[in-house]
Amino acid sequence: MRPLGVAAMLLLCANAASAADLRTCASIVDNAERLACYDRIVSTETGSPAVPQAAIVAPAAVQASEPPAPAAAAAPAPVDQAAAFGAETVPRTEVDVSGTLHARMLGAFTGWRPGMVVELDNGQTWKSIDNDRQEHDPIQAPQITIEKGLMNYWMKVEGMHRGFKVRRIH
Repeated sequence: MRPLGVAAMLLLCANAASAADLRTCASIVDNAERLACYDRIVSTETGSPAVPQAAIVAPAAVQASEPPAPAAAAAPAPVDQAAAFGAETVPRTEVDVSGTLHARMLGAFTGWRPGMVVELDNGQTWKSIDNDRQEHDPIQAPQITIEKGLMNYWMKVEGMHRGFKVRRIH
């Protein structure tokens, strides 16, 4: 334990000394000189030779008449989160979406069974991958909530206390 304490004290002292050097380097306005100052600090602390001054080259001056690149061209197109929800199982480009989708089921819900296909009003189609089955009184066009789980999605139907595993197929 004692050697560890001595090593910690040495590191703290070295940090205090280099903090003043870092503040000095940070106050330098010229980029090349500031970089050289940082290189000198690193070379004294690591023992490796500093980068030769000839290797530091100042960048060429940029012409003022050159127009700036449009930032709007680099921005990605907005993604409809409802349309992209569950798209990981459909071969497409990756998208970042929220963890919940709300929609209405087309037709009546009478319970679920393995392999059952559910069509939603937003155009998505989901398939039950749960091995369970449960019957329910018919519900016409129920509200559906699909939540992202750890390795799958869970569909919950309005009026039911329990959900079932699903996979998006379209």
